[in-house]
Amino acid sequence: MTTKPFMLHLFDDRVALERTDSGAALVISRSIPEAPLEAYVDERGKVLKEVSGGQLIPVDALFGIYHLLSGPYLVLVTDSEVAVGLGGGVDFRKVTKAAIIPLIKSGVPLSDEKQADEDRYLELLHLAISSHHFYFSYTYDVTHTLQRIACMTAEDRAKRPLWQRADDRFFWNRDVVGELVAVKAHDWIVPMMNAYVDLRQNCNAGMHRFQMLFVSRRSRFRQGCRFTMRGADDEGHVANFVETEQALLHEDGRQTALVQVRGSIPLQWHSPVCLKYTPRVYFGDAAKGQAAAKKHVEELVEHYGPEGVVFVNLVNMKKDEQALGIRFKQAIDELTDKALRYVWFDFHHECKKMKYGNLAKLLKEIEVEFGKHAFFSRAADGTITQVQQGVVRTNCLDNLDRTNVVQSIIGRRSLLMQLGETKALALDGAHVLESPFPSFEKVFKDMWGNNADAISVLYSGTGALKTDFTRTGKRTIRGALQDGVNSVMRYYKNNFVDATRQDALDLMLGRFRPDPANPSPFLYPPAEQEAFSSFMTKVFVILVTTFSLSMLIKPQEKALPQLFLLSLLVTFLILALVARHVLTKGGKIGQGLVAKPRLVPEPYVYTFYSATW
Repeated sequence: MTTKPFMLHLFDDRVALERTDSGAALVISRSIPEAPLEAYVDERGKVLKEVSGGQLIPVDALFGIYHLLSGPYLVLVTDSEVAVGLGGGVDFRKVTKAAIIPLIKSGVPLSDEKQADEDRYLELLHLAISSHHFYFSYTYDVTHTLQRIACMTAEDRAKRPLWQRADDRFFWNRDVVGELVAVKAHDWIVPMMNAYVDLRQNCNAGMHRFQMLFVSRRSRFRQGCRFTMRGADDEGHVANFVETEQALLHEDGRQTALVQVRGSIPLQWHSPVCLKYTPRVYFGDAAKGQAAAKKHVEELVEHYGPEGVVFVNLVNMKKDEQALGIRFKQAIDELTDKALRYVWFDFHHECKKMKYGNLAKLLKEIEVEFGKHAFFSRAADGTITQVQQGVVRTNCLDNLDRTNVVQSIIGRRSLLMQLGETKALALDGAHVLESPFPSFEKVFKDMWGNNADAISVLYSGTGALKTDFTRTGKRTIRGALQDGVNSVMRYYKNNFVDATRQDALDLMLGRFRPDPANPSPFLYPPAEQEAFSSFMTKVFVILVTTFSLSMLIKPQEKALPQLFLLSLLVTFLILALVARHVLTKGGKIGQGLVAKPRLVPEPYVYTFYSATW
């Protein structure tokens, strides 16, 4: 059995997390809510000599420290596995089991209300951690691309611990390790990344032999669910931002890779659920939205190179999506950087009636900039022969289904470039949808299809739509039926489940910190939200009123069963009309019935003017 890198010793007044590969231990006091948490690093032998007994727990990593109502809790990774191993100590470990350990002295009482809240917080924390795939490594910078790692100097690696070198965007537990940072417990801080990671070995594409590494890193900033988190915040961070790296690890030791990104339209906009199937779009302050777009672009250029960004916008040129697209274009046009390009490709219009070959038009439109961006290339001896100097940023409304299809098309084109297959690079419908390597094409499509599902489940609650095309290159009846099922499930989850998922995320990421002095956020529903019991009471009142009126018209006792059935029918018809209204309009009824986040609600209001032009 492999020795765990950490061993947790539980004592009555403290815990000690020793590193099994050194003589050091991190000591954390067991405190009460009002007292500050005390932590320090000391010699292992000295710590264990001061105490006796205690429970031992083998640990793979420390996720973070959470302060709830009764005091602090340790979240520990108690089990993990190597999901992707590249050899030479380069691996992506996947969290398979976590534990929440209280750092609380016994006998700290909570009122019944506070205890109920504490239990709810623990449930939310467990939900968030268990429903996300987290990856980490003890020695490898999993938050960085191959290019960023290759360009990092050996001196920089030696001077700074792993967590200080991590890309802050993908360091999901960054805000819950602050106390470890304060006491310089560098060897105990392990960056956790939420991502889709895959490695396919022994790939054959003609004469080429390689492994294909696929990593989609999800940003921790403005993280949330489909309708609870849209657009950009004041710092330019956008919802559902994902960096996707597609890398070839060639048999001869070379490495080549392409990075693409996706993310919500970088303006301040919202489309809160209200039971309407497609909620209306509302905008915030225009000046703040423009400032957010500017910051977003600056960050992209800083991370991805001087050749800039190609914004590929796939939204419809109709209704609310059109209004978003127009404002998006205006925002980019106001940024005078010549290295920016905005391309609006109405995916649904161009690809209707299964004409996916029309995606060749999009590739032609971005061909010049895409060529300038290039891709990362590293020789077998470690020499960097080429770097990617720009990025294609793709979005649709949710940055899921349409976005994944287009990113896979771009990924295939770059892969053929990396393999030097110039004959396969013709820009026509047949070539952009298939590579000339049938056996490898199955692997390629499977990876992109799995990526689509993984990102979609986390943002929308279901697998992606159109994955039959991503996986097979064709739309099928079975795929269309599955899309219908997923659409219905998305509707339900987005309106009634995502509020809880959003609360869980806000707690896990450290955006919400419970305070015993504040009232319970679960005691009363958010503004405008109506309890289901209240809604059913109104239904009952309609039924009783209808029945009472019918008895006045026909008061005979023998007619009571018929009158009651008539009242049920009238009530049902009224409910059907209400249902039709909320599905098509939403309105205050819909706003009152949907679930809303409790912990960190978005600061939008319904007085924002609609995006309809």
